[in-house]
Amino acid sequence: MVNIISFIATNNIKSVLDIGANVGKWAHTLKKHLPDIKMLSIEANPNCEKPLRKKRLNYKICCLSNNVKSVKFYMANHTPTGTGCSYYLENTKFFENAKYVELETTTLDILLPDEEFEYIKM
Repeated sequence: MVNIISFIATNNIKSVLDIGANVGKWAHTLKKHLPDIKMLSIEANPNCEKPLRKKRLNYKICCLSNNVKSVKFYMANHTPTGTGCSYYLENTKFFENAKYVELETTTLDILLPDEEFEYIKM
């Protein structure tokens, strides 16, 4: 994380898009070190909204894809905000008999038609 913060600061990057923000740990750390940076966090898991809001991050809860479609979004068995939650079913013990929710996907072009970001973390 320190190397990424240093890279962003050294290269005078002013805007960051955090795709797959989970509960906002990465974005929150970046904001602590670079408080003036423009940042948007995007997370598909609706269970992560409360932690993102609590960290006072600029965020959107939506599922990104290459086109608009309906998908099964799989949740980790051990925690509803766990990493690895996705519409690609992870092949680990944490996702055996995993529950899922149906989500509608969107694209970055639809979600942010007039936005530009200098750095994207995925």
